[in-house]
Amino acid sequence: MKRIFVPTTSGSDWQRLLGKPKLHWKQGYSAMSAAACWEDNQPNLPPEIVKTLESVKDDTLANLELVLAIPEWEVDLPGGDRPSQTDILAIT
Repeated sequence: MKRIFVPTTSGSDWQRLLGKPKLHWKQGYSAMSAAACWEDNQPNLPPEIVKTLESVKDDTLANLELVLAIPEWEVDLPGGDRPSQTDILAIT
């Protein structure tokens, strides 16, 4: 995977990053849902993420600000024959 990241203008910009764009880009699938959720809340973290972090009751997780979000980040998993793709890698 290249390490050059291009800004998005909408959730549909995420589709081309999928391993199988036509198969995985559907209503109710995690890729499309994640794209909409993150794009709709720019530049903030999505409220569902904030709520989850707040439920931990750890001050180090309070009031985090999004620095960078990378859709479909590839992660090598032990025993796998190809990288897995996260819906999003968020850096706060």
